[in-house]
Amino acid sequence: MINLGDQWIEEIDGKKHMLKAVEGGERWCDGCFFNTGVGNCSWDSPKYCRNGSEYRIKDLGILNKDGCLPSSWGEYPEIIDFGDGSYVEVHCLLRKESEIQKAEYAYGDTRQEVIDNWNRRA
Repeated sequence: MINLGDQWIEEIDGKKHMLKAVEGGERWCDGCFFNTGVGNCSWDSPKYCRNGSEYRIKDLGILNKDGCLPSSWGEYPEIIDFGDGSYVEVHCLLRKESEIQKAEYAYGDTRQEVIDNWNRRA
C-alpha cells in the first residue's frame, strides 16, 4: 500500500520515472499522473487509485543512468566520490557566462544514500 509522501520508480514507455504520492484535495484524480479524465483512471491497480484516496500520483521526472532526477532547471547532476568511498556528493550547477547562477547539492556517506537524498528533495 502506498502512503502520502511515498516515492517509487516505475518504467513508463521504456524509461524509468520517479513517482510520488502527493496531497490530492477534493478532486484528487483530476491531476493524477494515471488519470485520463475525471473518473477515468487509466491505472488498473487499486493500490494506486482508490476512490476517495487522500493522495494523487505525481510524475517527478525521468531518471538518468545513475538513478537521479533532473535539477529544478532540467539538468542532471554529477556524482562525485571524494576518494575513500565514505563521502559522496551530488551537485548540479547552472552556469551563465562562466559564473554559477544556481546550484543544488545532496550529500551522503554512500553512493546510494546521496542518490536517495538528491531524489527526495523533489
